[in-house]
Amino acid sequence: MKIHFVESDYWGELEPNFQINYARQVTDAYAEAAELLPSLSSHINYVVQPREYDLIEETQDSGYTKNSELIVLGFHPRPRHGLDSILNHIRATVFHESNHAARFATGEWHETLLQQAIMEGLATVFERDKAGSDPLWGRYQNEDIGAWLHEIQDTHTTARTNDYLYSHPDGRKWIVYKVGTYIIDKATEYSGKTISELTPLSCDEILKFAKITE
Repeated sequence: MKIHFVESDYWGELEPNFQINYARQVTDAYAEAAELLPSLSSHINYVVQPREYDLIEETQDSGYTKNSELIVLGFHPRPRHGLDSILNHIRATVFHESNHAARFATGEWHETLLQQAIMEGLATVFERDKAGSDPLWGRYQNEDIGAWLHEIQDTHTTARTNDYLYSHPDGRKWIVYKVGTYIIDKATEYSGKTISELTPLSCDEILKFAKITE
């Protein structure tokens, strides 16, 4: 595993030890996640970029898994809650993205919104339960989640994916993530399997465990 800090003018604005502390948090989180995810590659590259765009508004950071060995991490160099908030949240982000990387390593592919929901649900439950986080995109209890599930099942594949992943025009947020978290919670409840055991399984198997049909 390697961490690559991209060159940026922003680094000059940050305190000297920030990169060291950030790298330590990423390294420790990766080691913890790897213990729980047998398929997680030992050759993952984390590419880190400070920037002011393409971030989660609420957390001021982001993560994106390109494939089983490449994860891109971003954070705001002047976050509204201070740099400690970035350091405190990176562990959860690494857990989330490591789950994606481990799943990609199994060769499972995700094309439909329902399949993407399963992928995001696995990662969200993994970060919630194993990193001890409380992600906003995993809170579905106050939503009409059954209706959202049916909507994802019925939505044509040409629908704007980002509307369902992030912010929908009608004001809803993280529909795919919340539906996915619900699916994985049901799969865990009915099957008795752990999140680590569910991660490498096919979408069809997970839906079967959750007692949900496509």
